[in-house]
Amino acid sequence: MISPTSLTIVSYAVPATLVGGLTLWVGRERNIDWKIWEPVVMAVPFLMVLIYIVLTFGSIHQGVIEMGFHPVAVAMIAGIGGFLGGLTLLPRILFPNTDVPDGTVSAASAFLVGLFCLKMFFLMAAFANPKALIAPD
Repeated sequence: MISPTSLTIVSYAVPATLVGGLTLWVGRERNIDWKIWEPVVMAVPFLMVLIYIVLTFGSIHQGVIEMGFHPVAVAMIAGIGGFLGGLTLLPRILFPNTDVPDGTVSAASAFLVGLFCLKMFFLMAAFANPKALIAPD
């Protein structure tokens, strides 16, 4: 059986890569000059949620156990986050002629999508097992 950590990473990475790759391809068709580091910002939403989980539970594996998530729920939550993470490059296509530097647009988009993913994860965790979010002390 696949570990919750591996399941989470793969479930996030596959949709993020597919959606982000499609976004990059459409951007190339519209003559958008992508910076070499811009696709890396797709990982920012995952890293924000990962930091929250590690600070709250110690690890992804421990967090999944304490919250009582089913593996399908873990894959679904990470997959939705990956889809949203792949969309972090979309503002560069929607607003190609802004006065803001291109990297700033991608980084700000990734941060805002990360906040949205963090909020949605917290709400899903609160509905799944509210007592898991309360410190035992």
